Amino acid sequence: MTKISKIQAAEVTNLLPLFHDYLKFYRVEPKTTNESFLKDRIQNNDSVVFVAKDGEKIVGFAQLYFTYSSLMQGKVVILNDLYILPEFRRKNLAGMLIDKTLEYAKEKNLQVIVYCPFVATYLKRHPEYNFLVKNPG
Repeated sequence: MTKISKIQAAEVTNLLPLFHDYLKFYRVEPKTTNESFLKDRIQNNDSVVFVAKDGEKIVGFAQLYFTYSSLMQGKVVILNDLYILPEFRRKNLAGMLIDKTLEYAKEKNLQVIVYCPFVATYLKRHPEYNFLVKNPG
């Protein structure tokens, strides 16, 4: 049974192998500073990370980054980071993570800026979230 939950800074160490896989997928070399970068983002409330767990194993994640927009006159979140281990794809985990991030944005009354192509495609099939999403530019 897969469970989606928000992680705390203390749990970042468990996310690190998957985060490194995500970076490599985009041909970005992992750095020794990745763990402190993620912990700092969470501790400073710059970011929220949701994970998909199969048992105790983290098999996917989605990360929201907080910022502000003059055009939207308020705080917004950027949904850029989404990754699922290859062997867990096509099991709706990405959809579950996207739903969780969008529900979080809705609860916090935040507009969402999407840079992830998979999320953009998902949103075309789920117009119920259109009121949350703004196109960058």
